[in-house]
This record gives sequence, C-alpha cells and structure tokens, in this order.
Amino acid sequence: MKKLILILSIILIALLYPFSDLIAQYSIPSFNVELNQTNLSFIGDDEPVINSAEERKINVEVEDGYVNQASFAVIYIYSIDGTTELGPYTISEGNTLEVTIDKRDWGLRVNDYLEDCELSVWID
Repeated sequence: MKKLILILSIILIALLYPFSDLIAQYSIPSFNVELNQTNLSFIGDDEPVINSAEERKINVEVEDGYVNQASFAVIYIYSIDGTTELGPYTISEGNTLEVTIDKRDWGLRVNDYLEDCELSVWID
C-alpha cells in the first residue's frame, strides 16, 4: 500500500510539473524584483479594486545598477480570464511602460531580459 501511494504521488507530481509556470511568483504591485529566470510571472492581488474606473493603467519599469549597460525586458500583459494578451512590449531602462487595462484582473509575464536587471510593476 505504501508503494502504491508513493508511485501515485510521483505520477501526480510528474503530471503537474509542466503547469508550474502558470503559477504567479510575484504579486502586483511589486518593486525592484530581480529578473533571474524567463517566464517570471506577476499577477494582480485578490484585493478589491479601489479605483472602480473602467480603465486603469499598468505601469512597468526596468532598472539596473550599472552605468555602462542599458537593461531591457520583453513582457506580455494578459487578463487572468485568458481572453486577452497584449504585447510583446520591450521596455528599456529609464522608461516607464503604461498600458491601459480594464477593471478585470491582469497579470504580466517576462519573456526575455538582460541579466542583472530589476523590474517594478504597479497599477494606477
């Protein structure tokens, strides 16, 4: 019986592993998050939206600590319900990307980036 439980546990983990990228790793807002892997995800928190306006703005900035290097990140912005994906957007260091979104819950996925940079994301 113990062997059966162990085998079933291993099979379950093996089946769920490909979907591990779908789990958000950071919430929105997040500031100065070090980019250290591709497919890094950010997702809006579950708190009620205080600003009930039909349109809001999601803001994204990329920074690094080096003078001789210009950081960038390539991101996608998507609705949590899966009906809308915006991008790809390339954000270079020192610029703020503002994308108009509606009152649905939204997330952000980092597709590519230059090493040693940090990303901040928030919604106004």
